[in-house]
Amino acid sequence: MPPLRRDADMGTCAGIKPLCAAPKLCNVGKNMCFVEGRVMTVREKTGLLADPFCIYPFSALNVMPSGQVKPCCAYTTPIQKDGAPMSVYEHSLEEIWNSRDMRDLRRDLSNGKPAKGCSYCYRQEASGMKSMGTVRNESSKAWTPEDRAELAGADYRMAEGVSALDLDVGNLCNLKCRMCNSSYSSAIAADPVHSRWAPPGPVAARWRGDGSVIAPNHVLGVTYAGLTYPAREDGTLRSWVHESANVKASVYGVGVSGFSIQLFAAEATEASIYANEVLLETAQVSGRYERRFDVEGLEAAAYLDVKIVVAGGPVAVEAVKLLRSNRGGNKLVFSRFENGEQWFQSEAFMAGELLERAESLEIVQLIGGEPLLIKEAQAFARGLIERGVAQNITLAITTNGTQAGEEWIGLLTQFKKVYLAISLDGFGAVNEFIRYPSEWAVIDRNIRAFAAQSTIDVRAAVTVQAYNALRIVELVDYCEEVGILFSGHLLQYPPHLGIRAMPDAARERSVSLLRGHIAKRTADAPDWAYAVPLESLAAAIERESYSPEENAKFWTFTREMDASRGQSLPDAMPELYALMQPPA
Repeated sequence: MPPLRRDADMGTCAGIKPLCAAPKLCNVGKNMCFVEGRVMTVREKTGLLADPFCIYPFSALNVMPSGQVKPCCAYTTPIQKDGAPMSVYEHSLEEIWNSRDMRDLRRDLSNGKPAKGCSYCYRQEASGMKSMGTVRNESSKAWTPEDRAELAGADYRMAEGVSALDLDVGNLCNLKCRMCNSSYSSAIAADPVHSRWAPPGPVAARWRGDGSVIAPNHVLGVTYAGLTYPAREDGTLRSWVHESANVKASVYGVGVSGFSIQLFAAEATEASIYANEVLLETAQVSGRYERRFDVEGLEAAAYLDVKIVVAGGPVAVEAVKLLRSNRGGNKLVFSRFENGEQWFQSEAFMAGELLERAESLEIVQLIGGEPLLIKEAQAFARGLIERGVAQNITLAITTNGTQAGEEWIGLLTQFKKVYLAISLDGFGAVNEFIRYPSEWAVIDRNIRAFAAQSTIDVRAAVTVQAYNALRIVELVDYCEEVGILFSGHLLQYPPHLGIRAMPDAARERSVSLLRGHIAKRTADAPDWAYAVPLESLAAAIERESYSPEENAKFWTFTREMDASRGQSLPDAMPELYALMQPPA
């Protein structure tokens, strides 16, 4: 057959379709095609990167559990202002939506310039897999040159607001999946072993007792300079100061009366401590140093800038704690919401600000944590129904499959369309090993209950990683048996659980199993629906390279998890256990 190429202007296949090796599987025009038994990407066919344009920054916002905001859940960094993350606790949705950071992103994408924050999708496309951005582009209205010109004339401000909301409604979750982290699982946050490997990113500061700790772990509303990123050493979280460092918080109206500080130095080192450029004390730090400072006039000040200057060896910050003049509840410190509520608990935000233009909403995605456990997620869905807009909205929910129930099913059937992504990482015992402490019998029962609803489109959302790369085939067969779609993507973080942690023999075995299954199934059914996603995974795994460093971390992590959970990798997956051993 003639070589296939993609016409860069028309986005069409230039081969002869009747001679195509798999015409019924053809995905041309969608950034890849299945030919001669494998997926070819746009990059392979043309040597060029596909147009980086993505509709998400022009239509959507993702609100994270912490209150930070991104254009979509795959974007690598929150939207920034003056070098600090913007959050719904400090900024309105309108401020964030048309912020300089968002407008600059729209400008870049409109002019064909790739965005650094879109690197996850670019890696997906380059590995032969269809990215989330490509999927959304295909289902959205075409973005014309006239649209781009009009937006440029408005300096990339979009007065009409968002049409798609992606809400991470808290981190309440009943599972401790091995590749997850504290930001998205309250169970991991409470696990002293797992949380050490997966600390949360910046979180909302909360009053507890007489104060609120704002360092070393980063919190929203505070800026940090001169500190190393916090890491746990000998069971203690520390950030190091080598010359000088600042921890600066906006405290006007917050009720702060002072602060306390806890430092550590292995060898005697001089440290000077300032508050708003006023020297409070110079001390010799040897071992642990703790001090409390009441700062006159701080309650009326705009900010508190704690500065630490060291002379000699480095000093570690173990705690900077804001102190309040009046004890109260455990509300958030820096929040524009009344009573210091979390954003997803604020009725004014959830039922007011988020739904100010409810009639314009086309897509709502609910993620967690586990959204089917989170009462606020259900209340939000119910609110859309009560406003009479649910019939215009496509609702997408990502769930771990452990929860179901007639009440949720009754709500889901009232939306225009429902996409239910069940996070599965294996069949049976493999899923139970990775997604601890799930029970496969419960998940299987719930999947079948959801799949029986004609208005709910159910698919398996699979994070392909070192733990399950040899066991994807049996999960695909299960998906086929229960009649749900299969969607897989390669794990990017943490890298020690990703494909790069797998020695060459392990990766080759994974690719062999996938392609062997494709050959077996397509021999009798050339248009087998799962061939393209499986070949995409095989091609992506094949392109990865082995990292001995990540393999070493894989084993350290796995041994700690196994010991703390009473699990055993050699018992659960003996073939993987043997193939993951580092080469001699």
